Amino acid sequence: MLFLKQNEVKSRFAQHGTIQKFNMSTSPNSMYQKAIITFTDSDVVKRWETTWIFWCKCQCLRVAPAYHNKQQHDSRFQYTAILRNIPFGLDGMDLANIFKETSAAAMNLSRNRKSYNNKPWCYFFFKTQDAINATTEMKFSLKKRELEWWPG
Repeated sequence: MLFLKQNEVKSRFAQHGTIQKFNMSTSPNSMYQKAIITFTDSDVVKRWETTWIFWCKCQCLRVAPAYHNKQQHDSRFQYTAILRNIPFGLDGMDLANIFKETSAAAMNLSRNRKSYNNKPWCYFFFKTQDAINATTEMKFSLKKRELEWWPG
C-alpha cells in the first residue's frame, strides 16, 4: 500500500459515505500502511463484513471493520491458498481476473522489503475450505508463466 497517498485512499472510501475522521500511518519497520476511517453513518461499515477488499489505483487493499476482535480478524486468514510462480513487476490489478475467477474474498501480493517489487507468490484468502478446493483445481498463466497453487 506504500504506493498510495492519503488523499487517494480517502477519496476512494468517500465514495461509500461521508468520512468523519481519517488517519493513515505506517508503523516503524512496516512495509504496509494502515488507514483508520470513521464514517458519519455507521451502516457504511457493515459493507466490510462481507466485502474483504477494496481496489484503489491498481492496488488491492484488505479491509475489515475496526470493531472486529482478534478471533474475527484471524478468521479471515483461516482458508488461505498461495499462487506461486508469479512474474515480477506486478500490481494487485494484474491479478484481478484470477481474483474474480476464483471468487477469493481477499488477496495479498507479497513485496520485497528493499525494492518493494512483488515476490513470486500471492496469498488468496477464501471464506470456506470448499472454495479453496475448487480454486486449486483451476489453472492460470500470467505473462507466459504457468502459475501453481499451494497447497495444490
